Amino acid sequence: MNGIGKALAALGCVLLMGCSEGDDDFVAAGNEYVEQFHQDVRQGRYAAIYQASSPGLKANASEQEFVDLLTVVNRGLGEVQETRLVSQSPVKADTGQPLTLLLYNTRFAEGEGTESFYLENADGKPLLFRYNVNSDTLLKKMIEQGARASN
Repeated sequence: MNGIGKALAALGCVLLMGCSEGDDDFVAAGNEYVEQFHQDVRQGRYAAIYQASSPGLKANASEQEFVDLLTVVNRGLGEVQETRLVSQSPVKADTGQPLTLLLYNTRFAEGEGTESFYLENADGKPLLFRYNVNSDTLLKKMIEQGARASN
C-alpha cells in the first residue's frame, strides 16, 4: 500500500471511530430514555410521553391512539420487571429519516415481550419516533378478551 493509501486508511479508521463514539453516546442516551419511558409508563404518564415524542410519531398517531396503545400494553403485561438491550441498529423511516432502533427483551409482571424503540436523534437527545411491543402473552390476552366480548 502506498503512502496515500495508508493515509486514507488511517483517516477512514479515525472517521469510523468518531462515528462509533457518537453512536455509542446516542445509544447510552437512548438507554436512559427507555428507562425513563418505563418509569413514565409505571406512573401512567402516557400523554406526557406522547407530548415529548418526535413530530414523526405525532404525524402517525393521535395522542389518544398512543395512550390507548400504552394502556393496553400496561394492562395486559403489567409493570416492567427487567429489560435487556439485545440489539441496536441504524434504520430509516418510510420518509428516509435516519433513526436508531433499540431492541429490548423485556420481562413484564405478566409475561415477556420484545420492545422496539425507534428513536430520532434531535441534537443528541432521543425522541420517540415509534414504539412496538411483540408479546405472545399480550396477543393471547387480547384474543381471549375479544372472544369473551363477542359472546
